[in-house]
Amino acid sequence: MKPLDISILSVEDLQSLSLDTLARLLSLCRLVILRRIGEPVRDLSWIKMIPFEDLLEKDAQLIYEHCGIETLIRLWETLPSLSLYLGEKSLYDLKRRHIRKHYDKGNPEYDVKALAVKLNVSEKFVYETLGSTDATDDRQTSFI
Repeated sequence: MKPLDISILSVEDLQSLSLDTLARLLSLCRLVILRRIGEPVRDLSWIKMIPFEDLLEKDAQLIYEHCGIETLIRLWETLPSLSLYLGEKSLYDLKRRHIRKHYDKGNPEYDVKALAVKLNVSEKFVYETLGSTDATDDRQTSFI
């Protein structure tokens, strides 16, 4: 089989393709990359070719409704039979790290109130974060 010379394709050529064709092309490219790097390949793109909504249960339905079919398929392809729990501890640790890294009392975009609003936490949470240290954070000084 002769290799496809994609250097002759232009942005206009790709824009003229239907979304379905582009999705198939992306899926094929992904499969080729996975095969080249030795990753196991599990192509579930066929799911989009049939009615599937009525067969989704519990977590699969939730992921589909909030993240879309592409995300659900990617999870099935890469993490089959794995139960996931996305607790908020990691999210709060990430918020604390963000606060420690970006807090700037003199900058209204990064003061306590702005960070609290941006991260959907209380000002007290921001103050407590700034007053504590994080063993995994290299900024160990108190800011208040």
